[in-house]
Amino acid sequence: MKARYEYAKKGGNINLDSIDNSAGVNISDYEVNMKIILNKLVDEKKLTENYKNNILKELTNEVVKKVLTNSSLQSKHLSIKNPTKEEIINILNILDNTDFFKREYFYLPNNDSIDLIFKNNKIIRPAYAIIMLYNKIYKKRYLLKNNLATDEKYLFEYFPKTFVKMFRNEILNHPLKKEIIATQMVK
Repeated sequence: MKARYEYAKKGGNINLDSIDNSAGVNISDYEVNMKIILNKLVDEKKLTENYKNNILKELTNEVVKKVLTNSSLQSKHLSIKNPTKEEIINILNILDNTDFFKREYFYLPNNDSIDLIFKNNKIIRPAYAIIMLYNKIYKKRYLLKNNLATDEKYLFEYFPKTFVKMFRNEILNHPLKKEIIATQMVK
């Protein structure tokens, strides 16, 4: 992490592996979440294994478009958004009070040394990426803990339209429904 910060401070354009590999993780999430529904239907003898596989194959282009859009939006956010030092300090102060984030794990400075992760009044990408990632985790946990991840429109926006048309009722009963909604709300 330190090397990424140093490279970025010297003008290098660099992300975190989690940003560069986000499409692979995202496509895997789609596959798993759709297979949860489809496998249940196969187990209940409402679909054959062959038909399930054909559905997944036919949805490939829709899923790829969603994944590329998600990755593009994430990269654009890192490139365009320019949070102030005060905004970053506020986010870090909130994250400091959680059980899942420690600044020192990511070589993020204390508030008095916040300039260390800024260059020309802009936060360096690797630092911003890690802060953005953990801020999303914080928001998602908050939504779930306070039972605020209930708006089903996010659930239907997540899945490919063709899948929603075919399996609307099954989607409503997805065992990870709230987690999917929360993830969609914070992206």
